[in-house]
Amino acid sequence: MASRKNILNRLKAGRFHSDMSAEPTAQNEPVEVKSQQYLSDHFKQALAAANAEYRFCNQQDQTETIIDWLEELKLTQCWVSEDSVLGQAIRQQQPQNIQWVNPADPMGVDRSQVFNEIEIGITMAHSAIAETGTLVVIPDANEPRTMSLVPPVHLVVLHKNNLCWQFEEWVLDNPDVHKNTNVVLITGPSKTADIQQTLAFGAHGPKRLLVLIVE
Repeated sequence: MASRKNILNRLKAGRFHSDMSAEPTAQNEPVEVKSQQYLSDHFKQALAAANAEYRFCNQQDQTETIIDWLEELKLTQCWVSEDSVLGQAIRQQQPQNIQWVNPADPMGVDRSQVFNEIEIGITMAHSAIAETGTLVVIPDANEPRTMSLVPPVHLVVLHKNNLCWQFEEWVLDNPDVHKNTNVVLITGPSKTADIQQTLAFGAHGPKRLLVLIVE
């Protein structure tokens, strides 16, 4: 009880308050600008540490790279938007063993298809945070949250020039982000260690995360 009383007395006396005048302000702190190559290299390391898989490609090879990856993984039921720029580019290709699907009512009449048949959802990343390997996905009517939440595999396409270093930087670079009703931060595949402290993937979402970085 004596220790508790001493802590409370110090709090009341302001003993734990820092001297703000002695601390540098954000305006006075030098900002270290990271090169694009540095961001890319660190982002790859962070993705690997988070158990995500990644590949690089040029803009003109984007669609072909996606299809090659799907064929390697033997995934045939692929959820791709009919209306997004990414979805339209992918849907122009008609691979022999891949079926493009786009449930109109994923949580209603098409619920069974979404939860039992679709093997992968393919979406676009708004941006990414290199320090932690975190993808920023902003769902909309064309690419709803369900696409990145339900299928066992999630493939995200990210343009390399949309990389930033830290979350704080991302917030400053996106002042209008509050206008979006749903912003999703994804760091690696879904995982939990709730049961006996054993790490398991795919408990609450995709068990594999594929990231295609377009240069």
